[in-house]
Amino acid sequence: PSESPAALGTAQICLWVDEENDASYHPHVNVEHDGALCDQETAGGAENDNRTDVVSVTWKLRRSVSLVASKRSVARGGSVTLRGAVARTTTAAVQAPASTCVAGQTVLIKRDVLRDGNPAFVDFKTVRTGPAGGYTTSFKVWSAARYKAVVRTTARCFGASSALKTVSVG
Repeated sequence: PSESPAALGTAQICLWVDEENDASYHPHVNVEHDGALCDQETAGGAENDNRTDVVSVTWKLRRSVSLVASKRSVARGGSVTLRGAVARTTTAAVQAPASTCVAGQTVLIKRDVLRDGNPAFVDFKTVRTGPAGGYTTSFKVWSAARYKAVVRTTARCFGASSALKTVSVG
């Protein structure tokens, strides 16, 4: 069955031991084993305090982000263009507009300058995706570096990270 985009988000689910074995829920009866404590529990609350528990479940859309460098090697001070796209990878029953989690997304380009051999990715550039999820950024290169594109988790979408791309200076 299809669900609307409004179905994305977080839900609280209450579980309790049905010691009466009557498969019934009686929220107004002050009896723990009938689910009456569902309104008093909190998700992530202390455990082993009774026979009722509330858990939190989050539904989000999965996505990927790609990264392509226009050149693998450039002269010191030469320009390179990084481009890619954010795409939905969800095949679940949740139906949302094609642009959900794709259009207008912030893509963080992280860079690891290859000077000392210690991987240290730092925030380098921030770009936004267009209506179809594509992005592009150009800059001058002064040192060999590895790059990756990252989109962070949002309320409706999981985060993603691209494969690494190395641009050398030669």
